[in-house]
Amino acid sequence: MKDEFGKAVEEFEEDHWHGVSKSDFAHIFGKAFLKAASEPTIKAAFSATGIIPSNPNVITSDKLKPSKPSPTMGSSPLTQPSPIQAIINIFQGYHITEAD
Repeated sequence: MKDEFGKAVEEFEEDHWHGVSKSDFAHIFGKAFLKAASEPTIKAAFSATGIIPSNPNVITSDKLKPSKPSPTMGSSPLTQPSPIQAIINIFQGYHITEAD
């Protein structure tokens, strides 16, 4: 997909003498997707992930480890209604511990 998208962008820029804009993206992506989503490519993707033919050993256990906890907290730029604000306040006061 990456190669086909790159080719589609190059072709578009050569034909139109300007870079890809937001309004051009869907057309270019669709064209690249239709080229990349061929039957052999789809079969290779299913095989590489162990789906068809079934092969549970393709994905090793080290790739299944959970992600590490992150200390970042999100925030909303808008004031939320009181029930939601109450929940946000509870979560902001909560500190992740090793047991969590």
